[in-house]
Amino acid sequence: MSCQIFISYRRKGGDDFAFLLHEYLNRDGYHVFFDTKSLESCDFSEEIEKSIKECTDFILVLSPGALDRCNNPDDWVRREISLALRHNKRIVPVMKAGFEFPKTLPEEFDHIRTIQAVNFPQEYFDAAYQRLVTVHLDSRLDDISRESEDKIKRGAAEGNLSMMNEYALKNEMGTQQTLENPAEAVRYYMEASEKELPAACYNLGDIYEKCSDDPVLAAEYKIHIPHSISDEEKTGYFTDIAMKYYKKAGDYAPALYRIGVISEKSKDLTVAFSYYLKAAAQDYPPALNAVGFYLQYGLAEETLTDVERIERAEQYYGRAEAMGLAVAAYNHARLRENASDEEYVIAAYKRAFFSNPPIPQAAFALAKLYETRKRDKITARHYYQLALENGFRRAEKELSRLEQDIRSSR
Repeated sequence: MSCQIFISYRRKGGDDFAFLLHEYLNRDGYHVFFDTKSLESCDFSEEIEKSIKECTDFILVLSPGALDRCNNPDDWVRREISLALRHNKRIVPVMKAGFEFPKTLPEEFDHIRTIQAVNFPQEYFDAAYQRLVTVHLDSRLDDISRESEDKIKRGAAEGNLSMMNEYALKNEMGTQQTLENPAEAVRYYMEASEKELPAACYNLGDIYEKCSDDPVLAAEYKIHIPHSISDEEKTGYFTDIAMKYYKKAGDYAPALYRIGVISEKSKDLTVAFSYYLKAAAQDYPPALNAVGFYLQYGLAEETLTDVERIERAEQYYGRAEAMGLAVAAYNHARLRENASDEEYVIAAYKRAFFSNPPIPQAAFALAKLYETRKRDKITARHYYQLALENGFRRAEKELSRLEQDIRSSR
């Protein structure tokens, strides 16, 4: 499938925003080119040129300083923009707070100044995103979704294992083209798992684990429960089957991670940590975060000094955070909160909160930082409100106290 949307961004100051935008677009089914590789490779420059020629929409992320180096003919952002202009692509600037156009730019960039940019305040990312896709983009999903899903359905019917798994996933979750059909999903997962497809084994394990949390779901998936299993035994029954399928998935990182989670629930932290490590070795973000957490709080039986343990926790959190895991950004910020790098901590908490879904504890932490360290009660009040609006009840008492304090100081 050809590229619909190309995202151009300056790594310094724009990478986190560009990654989040890519995640939203990809989640909704758009075909997006988003570079995460080094731009030193000639092959990769050819890939960029091909994708810009193919794309319908060229999204230009205007983060602070994004265009400052564009007077250099060899600058990559300039080369991307120039190519988009040369091929008459629809250029859609999205503007972050703090961006300003440089005083001097190449003459061909004059057109960029005249295009109405989409403002993306972090506090209203979802609303800005909806405006972007419904008003500013020419790319549309319907034809592409239908073509893609028809291809997957045909492949599943012909016995293609990966397409069987994907078609099962679409039946489980429901899409614009495929009605939700959990029982059909189980049937396809079963067939693919019998042929040892790791992803299908994992997805079956996931279904049984969900049933262990809520046995009523078994009826929805049309999973038979033996009459000999009492209501009290259902959780253990489904957990055992989930573990069987997770183990059948072999070295598939998401399955290894779930084995770790189930072991942790059983209080077997040594086994849990061993599986988290195996999944983390494959750079699976939730496992990287879990290993970081175990190291930070001394839950792993590691012969490390406290300094070594914290250093390694930072490394694992950092790897997960770099891959866009919001909870890792939150944990990493908590770990470094007492360090001198206050701006990093604030930025990491913001990444954690302005994610999808948001982490309200990060807004609460931001409120505390702004109130106690920056002495900025107005901004602190804003973040207490955001934390409370997103379900973090502890913020209510702090918000009430701070508002009283603000009123009394006037």
